[in-house]
Amino acid sequence: MNISKLKEKIVANLKRTVKTYRTNKDITITDAEQIIANTQNAVLIDVRSVQEYREYHIDGAICIPHFEIQNRIEKEVTNKNTLIIIYCQSGLRSKIAMEILLKKGYQNVYNIKNGLDG
Repeated sequence: MNISKLKEKIVANLKRTVKTYRTNKDITITDAEQIIANTQNAVLIDVRSVQEYREYHIDGAICIPHFEIQNRIEKEVTNKNTLIIIYCQSGLRSKIAMEILLKKGYQNVYNIKNGLDG
């Protein structure tokens, strides 16, 4: 497959993914990996505890524990249009954190459904 066809395929797949998560703020970990790989300036936030983060995390993620998200997010991510993907272990804490960010006016926030347990 030539580069042009490969780019077309990636863009078409990304558009399909974007269309899906614009209507449903829950995405799969596979979708998240693809979005991060194909989107500049996306921010990946791990809302688990610092201890959980230290044990393992997705490369490139920053740690903002869910109980700190309300107070720290505007310092960490100043542009409310930034694409943000949030995750935790099971998807529960990240779902709550996502709702907080949406209420604070962040527009492009997505939750990895079922978290790392996926």
